[in-house]
Amino acid sequence: MTNYECNGLKYKTNSTKSERHCPSCGSVDFVMDDCMCELVCRRCGLVIDDEFIQYGP
Repeated sequence: MTNYECNGLKYKTNSTKSERHCPSCGSVDFVMDDCMCELVCRRCGLVIDDEFIQYGP
């Protein structure tokens, strides 16, 4: 399970989509898109994960 923060809210995911590297370019540099609450590869822009559960304020 991985934890992320988006718009000041805490989220976690146990989605099978979560990768340790980008399946498109192989990068391990991801960023959380604060507008869409998606985990995005910084190198190629691929959405790595978009299934998050809010667990904190």
